[in-house]
Amino acid sequence: MHQPHKNAVLSGPCNLVTGALGFVGSHLLRSLVAAGIPTVGIDRLDDPPPRLGIFERAGEIEGLPGAIRYRGPLGEFIYYQQDLLDAASLSAKFATLRPVMVYHLAAQSSAGASFDDPAGTLAANLTGTTNLLEAIRALPDAERPILLSVGSAEEYGAQPEPWVPIRED
Repeated sequence: MHQPHKNAVLSGPCNLVTGALGFVGSHLLRSLVAAGIPTVGIDRLDDPPPRLGIFERAGEIEGLPGAIRYRGPLGEFIYYQQDLLDAASLSAKFATLRPVMVYHLAAQSSAGASFDDPAGTLAANLTGTTNLLEAIRALPDAERPILLSVGSAEEYGAQPEPWVPIRED
């Protein structure tokens, strides 16, 4: 059974959101923070915006190179710039953060963009996810987080009219 543990960055177990600055990621961050769950968001933007919804960039965190604190009326979260294609840096972050839950939202989700840049889409979606899985696998068995990898209805392709909207079953 997965046991919560402390990590080196936060005072207790944290949740990690990949693709944190995207549409779904930013809403998930808000919900996790509102629930009082210590949360770290990562995304590949090296200059994140000064505001993210109700959260304002509150500066870097002393002693944590590259960590940026965002604060808002619901609480705060930590942001790190992290490209999932940088496997070594990603593994180092996991070794430091030791999240108990990972919400994997980082991907190229636009079908149109995937046709414009198939190699970039393959790298982001396949290699990025592989690097994430390997960073998790490198942790001791008892400290591996639960992973929720989110997909898209686009994965199912066009559906006949009676099956629209697509249901979970």
